Amino acid sequence: MLRSTEAGSPLTMSSREIAQRTGKDHKNVLADIRKMLAELGKAEADFSAAALVPGPNGSSRSVEVFHLPKRECLILVSGYSIPLRAAIIDRWQELEAQAAGPAIPNFADPVAAARAWADEMEKNAQARARIEEQNRALADMTPKADGYDRISKSAGEFTLTAAAKVLGRQPKDLIAYMKNNRWIYRRTPDGPWLGYQDRLQSELLAEKIFKRETEKGEKAYPSVVVTPKGITRLERELSAH
Repeated sequence: MLRSTEAGSPLTMSSREIAQRTGKDHKNVLADIRKMLAELGKAEADFSAAALVPGPNGSSRSVEVFHLPKRECLILVSGYSIPLRAAIIDRWQELEAQAAGPAIPNFADPVAAARAWADEMEKNAQARARIEEQNRALADMTPKADGYDRISKSAGEFTLTAAAKVLGRQPKDLIAYMKNNRWIYRRTPDGPWLGYQDRLQSELLAEKIFKRETEKGEKAYPSVVVTPKGITRLERELSAH
């Protein structure tokens, strides 16, 4: 739920509501929040509280819940998929509008009514400006979140062709980018693609031995593969490029 603990204090959204709106398990949302707060250098105790939830046989139990202000809430969901981010942002806008409530001017006083009307118009303009700012922020977040979505569905290591598919690129385009930006190289024109040493040491790439049937029997040859860490880096570089 969205709450304000006292007059003038900021509204917050609970981790249970975030879980409900996004369809994620509450324990996973709690883990995401703890990681975010640690990276922001903020104390968990400033945001955590206990809440009673129904238990078996009509009993109740206490669980930990975080209450996030709008800024921290939007930072949290910046790594979620676009539909999940949209659900949280839509809910914030809905509940903020409910919390504000409509102003009822004193129509018996024309001056007061005119002032109230002008104030309402200014609030509407400010609200539209905030929505536009949030939309711009969402547009900036999209490449990063899309990359996280793709990678979250991936595991293990990828051939260059498979990596191109994960990244939504044509294999020839990805290979050209990696060659031109010192990710991969060939010792001979027809040789296998190999990884530059710094990319291998950074665990962005790995080299594997593949086997291929030839007329003279089975032949082993080395070839480069992209790690999940490498997929993340390539997504960021390609989005910027």
